[in-house]
Amino acid sequence: MTSILHVNRFFTGLLLLAISGMFLTQMFSQGSLLAVVLTGVLGLALIFFSMTNYRQRLWVCLGITGFLVLLYPGTIAIMARYPELPGLAELLAFALDFLGMPSVSQNGHIFSQSADIPLEYFPSMSRVGAFPILTILLGFGALFILVPIERAWYHLGRIFGIILAYAVLRILVLVAFRQELPANGLETSEWMTLLSFLPAAWLLGSPVALVEPEDDTPATRSLVGRTLLAAILAFSFTLAMGWVDPGVTKQGRILFDDSHGPWEPTDIPFDENQFTQQVSYTYSSLYKMLSWYYPVDRIKTGPISPERLADVDVLIVKTPTTAFTDAEVAAIENFVAHGGGLFAIGDHTNLFGMTTYINKVVRPFGFSFRKDDTFNLIAEAQTIWEAPWLRPHPIARLTDRFEFETSATITAPLISRAPIIGYSMGSELADYTRPGFFGELHLDERDDFGFFIQHGVSYYGEGRVALFSDSTPFSNFSIFFPVERNCF
Repeated sequence: MTSILHVNRFFTGLLLLAISGMFLTQMFSQGSLLAVVLTGVLGLALIFFSMTNYRQRLWVCLGITGFLVLLYPGTIAIMARYPELPGLAELLAFALDFLGMPSVSQNGHIFSQSADIPLEYFPSMSRVGAFPILTILLGFGALFILVPIERAWYHLGRIFGIILAYAVLRILVLVAFRQELPANGLETSEWMTLLSFLPAAWLLGSPVALVEPEDDTPATRSLVGRTLLAAILAFSFTLAMGWVDPGVTKQGRILFDDSHGPWEPTDIPFDENQFTQQVSYTYSSLYKMLSWYYPVDRIKTGPISPERLADVDVLIVKTPTTAFTDAEVAAIENFVAHGGGLFAIGDHTNLFGMTTYINKVVRPFGFSFRKDDTFNLIAEAQTIWEAPWLRPHPIARLTDRFEFETSATITAPLISRAPIIGYSMGSELADYTRPGFFGELHLDERDDFGFFIQHGVSYYGEGRVALFSDSTPFSNFSIFFPVERNCF
């Protein structure tokens, strides 16, 4: 006995669920509850009526909803780790050149000439529409787990191929007609994203036959079992991407590195006698506050060596403006591998060469700071992190809100954890012609947007590494902001 799946209707329902998820996760904007509910309910209704069998409708709607909700944190974590799609810029540049628009690709960007107007474009994960694409692909994957389908692998491959091909065609059209389209309007609007993906439903073709056992009882048991399997798979993936063992409490012996440049020193007092910028931009208040609870010391002159790290639990490396030697990097790596903790604090762009210098330290652990600055897409101001409902990492467990000054973003390995992922953010590369190397703090074609890691953590050997992408919130003047402005 068979029932029918209307693939185009099911696709449209998943697309609406993706848009609902974008509103819910505030990927582009502060979405209203009405928009979340409206798109979510309409999406589930389309999924419900995409199948002719009543029993399958109910279980598939339940299973798809649970599957996607459990996978949303993992989907966001993947997008934050991999903002660039390798090879896409080269493919699009070749296609544009073939269509008569002279184009080349370099460092993941497309440089093109249209109507005598030069264009630099970054086809990132967010611009391609990775969130709705991943949601749709995961939704179809969940369906194939939940319900037996005739020629399942053929249909799954065909559907995935059409969706991915359409995504490439869509971004190609966006680049080709960039000068005639509203600036970023199709890419940073949930409603325009919905409209631009809808034509793909027409390409998916005829309905697909779903297999159903003759006996109602085995059919129901099969659906229940498959729904539980989908839930277990989704939960396991999210748990693997987010949960971490808090570990064993140590003595907390902290060592600050003050030996690699004069920026953010820990030994300049913050008092009523001096009111200079140098006093404000120091870590003396942080040093004093930590000393109330832990043994704290500093290195004023280098090098960092195994001997200096012998009685230390956590090494704090911050905003260096001079280079680390290979021996120092090896000493830090060995320190972490044998149970030590490294807390590396970077900052926006590549101010004073900080990013270049600190990346040499964190690269052995699979991390790097990007040479960029970030801003809120809506207000085009500093970004504010609001803790999500799922906060498995112990570092952010007690933090409900954190206001960044201007952060960089972090490249992190897949096995790492991200206690803080920014959302509704723009990211622009350093502009070395401007003060502080800031860009315009305004989204244009060369910038990226979406989800970004602002705080990353990973195991390494017997120790751990933590990276934070903004140095200013730990400065004296930021620590004494009103409590609602920071996490202290």
